[in-house]
Amino acid sequence: MKPRILALIAATLLVSTSALAERPRGPAGPGGREGPFAERREEIRERVEQKIRTYLTVELSGRLALDQKRALQLGDAVQRHMDRMHERREKTRAEADKLRELVEKKAPDAQVKAQLDTVVGLAGKDDDLHAFLADTAKFLNVTEQAKLALSMPEIMRDVHRLVKDARREFRGRGPGPGDDGED
Repeated sequence: MKPRILALIAATLLVSTSALAERPRGPAGPGGREGPFAERREEIRERVEQKIRTYLTVELSGRLALDQKRALQLGDAVQRHMDRMHERREKTRAEADKLRELVEKKAPDAQVKAQLDTVVGLAGKDDDLHAFLADTAKFLNVTEQAKLALSMPEIMRDVHRLVKDARREFRGRGPGPGDDGED
């Protein structure tokens, strides 16, 4: 690998690790989910998030031919983007739990409908990408932002593969086909 890319990976891992250490965590894992696997689930989630952040930063920096300073700024923007996505997922999960409780308690239709609208509204919200592009507008020109937007679908397919492999690992099935286990 090129020394510049290795430096980017090292810098991203350093920033990612320090951000993970600063993130508050409860004893039951994210979103208050309890159970015997809560700690392991949180550990795997953090490891996968770190891989995704590193992958996104390095891949996008390479495709946009960014210098080291702007690559680090992109890494920070990716971190904020992933934090926003995580917060939205946790909020959606909490609201869905409230909806589930209302349904189980056989609450009045009006109350269930209001909570249903809240859950559907959160699930359909895609402000994360707009906020990510707004973050990158501070250091990327319009052409670079366009390249970023065009690259995201392809890159996100790879990210979904990382998540799928992590789920397989959590379920004890090991890495997916074509994965040699090396990072």
